[in-house]
Amino acid sequence: MAIKLSEVSANDIVLKSRSYSGSGPRYTSYPTAVEFTEEFSASSWEETLRADAAGLMPLKGELEAVATGPRSYALYLHLPFCESLCYFCACNKIITQDRSVIEPYLAALFAEIHWYRDILGSDISVEQIHWGGGSPNYLSPDDMRRVHQETLKAFPNLASGAEVSIEVDPRTMKPGQLEALREVGFNRISMGVQDFDDTVQQAVNRIQSFEMTKKLVEEARALGFTGVNVDLIYGLPGQTLTGFRDTLTKVHKLSPDRVALYGYAHVTWKQKVQKALERVHLPTPDERIEIFAEAVKSFSEAGYSYIGLDHFARPEDELSIALEEGRLNRNFMGYTTHRGARILGFGVSAISTLPNAFAQNTKDILVYQESWKNRRSSVNRGLLKTREDCLRGLIIERIMCEGKLDIGEIERNWQIDFRQHFAEALEKIDLMKADGLYRDTGDLIELSEIGRVFSRNIAMAFDEYMEKYAAKKVFSQSV
Repeated sequence: MAIKLSEVSANDIVLKSRSYSGSGPRYTSYPTAVEFTEEFSASSWEETLRADAAGLMPLKGELEAVATGPRSYALYLHLPFCESLCYFCACNKIITQDRSVIEPYLAALFAEIHWYRDILGSDISVEQIHWGGGSPNYLSPDDMRRVHQETLKAFPNLASGAEVSIEVDPRTMKPGQLEALREVGFNRISMGVQDFDDTVQQAVNRIQSFEMTKKLVEEARALGFTGVNVDLIYGLPGQTLTGFRDTLTKVHKLSPDRVALYGYAHVTWKQKVQKALERVHLPTPDERIEIFAEAVKSFSEAGYSYIGLDHFARPEDELSIALEEGRLNRNFMGYTTHRGARILGFGVSAISTLPNAFAQNTKDILVYQESWKNRRSSVNRGLLKTREDCLRGLIIERIMCEGKLDIGEIERNWQIDFRQHFAEALEKIDLMKADGLYRDTGDLIELSEIGRVFSRNIAMAFDEYMEKYAAKKVFSQSV
């Protein structure tokens, strides 16, 4: 059920974090993307996709494919272009102000969309469409219309009440863009804020006033967007508890429907530009957690439900309702309301998901465009799951999305002795039980309110791939 962390103090979170610091996956997939391999090729993906379309689900190491259930889909479109570089960003993006890059990219994107249509048919049920980036509002209003119309031309069966959303950079919104998005059916908008503090904005090269953001929020609501989301980041260079409190006050004035409070991932081995941020004071582990804990307290007191990890939503929002009804899901688009939906990822670096497989497009835009110019799939790595992957993925999803495990249900559905099968994992989390992060009734393992904050740490115990990354720089801070 949705919780408000009403009995959790900021000091509790700070103290617990000292025991459970360290890095770990965000579990937008299991196995995580670091397990993807080039051995799973474009032809492997096409074969798996066609099998799924025929109602079959092959698993790695199994002789026979099992039957799949009803199919529904979420569509993700990656639009990688940005006008300027935010130094904290670890996303796959292309910084340019040359608009001539748009047309060849859209040509490839449309070719990819229609390739999937040719395999799956045009009558598949689409429950969600999301544009991410980059900054999708790099496109002109006419290009926005064209991309969405081309998507619906290929897949016109959009479910009633489907969430159609976009991530935008308020600094680069142009006249007519919001109107174009509403005209074609977008109903949710997510805008990056990160922090309103001047010192932090200067450090990360992202100058964005509260007034500019407030104006965009008001315009979106006036046009009829039913969901307005705000993204924040804690742990940024120059960030202080006092300064972030001021940011939180301003965010409450915007009254967003959802808030994503991401922890800054200082991954200089992947994003060398982040080294520039080391010239400015990076919050210490305690300072970082104090900022996070203050935000948790602030949103809880304002009536937001704690969805999980670093997400909050108003009680009447669809995320909160999905959590209450046991429909919450976590995938490469974050927390979503569509449990079980397959994801078709279009665009450079985009990831597609089936119940038994993952596939990722090349991260090289020129290779991506050349592939689709020649009508060849741009998938260059992925993974076919084993039965054990599917089981552990379910366990991790339940921890991250429901905060509990129904042991009897798992044993019945998977024909296992849960405590024997997961003896090693249960031993790893035994100290967490003594520390009040969860309770074990014999039939149910249920996270406490503060345990939900440390759900990644509990989930990691069930991840059989974690051991090989213990001494490597792979994942971001777990809290």
